[in-house]
Amino acid sequence: ESDVSQEMVSDRKIIHHAYIHVETSTFDKHLSFIEVETNRLNGYIVQSSSHGVTEGNKRSGTIITRIPADNFHTFLSSLEDGEMELMERSVSGEDVTEQYVDLASRLDAKKVAEERLLSFMKEAKKTEDLLKISADLSKLQEEIEQLAGKTRFLENQSSYATVEIHLSEKKVAAPSV
Repeated sequence: ESDVSQEMVSDRKIIHHAYIHVETSTFDKHLSFIEVETNRLNGYIVQSSSHGVTEGNKRSGTIITRIPADNFHTFLSSLEDGEMELMERSVSGEDVTEQYVDLASRLDAKKVAEERLLSFMKEAKKTEDLLKISADLSKLQEEIEQLAGKTRFLENQSSYATVEIHLSEKKVAAPSV
């Protein structure tokens, strides 16, 4: 077994995703709070949009953040502890450890094959052998690049959780005169 697959058994690769819908009477304050909290926990905002900013309309907005997986639950708690009213919350996690380990071992095997082809290339005497080995090597290196890309994608998806926050403004009823 490769070093990566042994290491991965104790370090699960989980892709976390959360959807939160909150209502607030202080829209701008909470929009700002979410941005500050995202930065405080070393996350980043992927997308932010607001609607209904004309007078008389209730505003709403969506913010999609990526939060380091270690800070995921802290971030969710900070949103729920605020003065916002939680309307909906869904959290999911997808364990991609097996997929990651499989990719990693396939990648290791392809790298071993690449080393073999490189050594054959050094020993090749005929041009036709060199061309054949070169073509095989090129194909193999392309496969290695694809596997490495998939591995990096899973690492990124599991090291940062995606949190989608939908913020709705609720109007405070004005006292009748």
